[in-house]
Amino acid sequence: MKKDKESDTKELETGRRLVVEVVKDEDNADDEKTKDEGVEEDTSPIGEVVGMSGSNGSAMSGVSDSGKNGSGMLMIAVIALLILSVTGWMMYVRSEWMRRQELAANQMESEEQTVQEPVVEDEIEVTETEQLERNEISLEILNGSGVAGLAAETMVAFEGLGYEEISVGNAETVPGNELYVRSGYEDKIEVLMDDVLDELEIATISGELEDDGEIIARIVLGE
Repeated sequence: MKKDKESDTKELETGRRLVVEVVKDEDNADDEKTKDEGVEEDTSPIGEVVGMSGSNGSAMSGVSDSGKNGSGMLMIAVIALLILSVTGWMMYVRSEWMRRQELAANQMESEEQTVQEPVVEDEIEVTETEQLERNEISLEILNGSGVAGLAAETMVAFEGLGYEEISVGNAETVPGNELYVRSGYEDKIEVLMDDVLDELEIATISGELEDDGEIIARIVLGE
């Protein structure tokens, strides 16, 4: 960037020198023209008259040349101003372009240095609940239907499914079949839920076992 600014300054200085040399060349040309148009002096009367006439003509020519010189200087000044204006405009455009290039380079460098940290999603470990087999589920079947022998018949049916620990008994009359499960086993007896749904049309758990027994589930047969 510094080198570019020095180059622009040198270009401006070269333009100024060019204007000065043009002015000098114009002045030298005017001087040579004046010398060539000079008339040698004549000492004769006729020469004096001619000299006077020449003097008057020279004076008029001088006035004309002065006007021409003034117009020429004005033209040179206008050209110089145009050169300086164009040079200055070019320097401005170039410096603006360099400034934008530098900003773009800095932005690209900044983006390259920015490190995108990978987003690590928390892995949710799904632990499947261990399910009990039929021979691991102890059952108690109570008859609350008022129909004698219904608990024994239900026990035989569940033994045929693979349940090994089954006890039977009687209960107070209830309006429908119910299922009670000990706390902590609700999610481990899917196989039992399927069996009571198929055999006894029990779709949900009626409640929790609150006694201190060892059985996992209690089935109460209702009316």
